[in-house]
Amino acid sequence: MLLLEDRKVELVCSECGYGVVAVTAPEVCPMCHGSSWDMPVWRPFSGLAGFRNALVPADAADAPPARAHSH
Repeated sequence: MLLLEDRKVELVCSECGYGVVAVTAPEVCPMCHGSSWDMPVWRPFSGLAGFRNALVPADAADAPPARAHSH
């Protein structure tokens, strides 16, 4: 069994992709019964899409930029 010190780590089953957060790797995956675990790929910007959507209203995100009127 893989020892991960005393902190929780995110792991992904290398056979089916099921993810867990644990201090030690489970003996078997609860979904496919595989026994091999990997660290997931780090994607530092994957959560930013949701952040942008929270800042910009949905109708404003698709609208063209407002044009300045000249007099």
